[in-house]
Amino acid sequence: MERANIWNGQISGTGKYLERANIWNGQISGTGKYMKRQNIWNGKISGTGKYLERQNIWNGQIYETGKYLERANI
Repeated sequence: MERANIWNGQISGTGKYLERANIWNGQISGTGKYMKRQNIWNGKISGTGKYLERQNIWNGQIYETGKYLERANI
């Protein structure tokens, strides 16, 4: 996912949006369901079983590509 989509509340590839407050408190907007907050922070995309390494997001590396972006763009 693009990190920007995590921060602005968009679920990448779905076109759906969550309220940002609901991301922080772990609630999925409009569903009444909750995710564990740690799954957001450790890079797990809820419901997919896929993981991104948080370290790679923060250091500007695109996970599994070996490519880097300028940190400003992240």
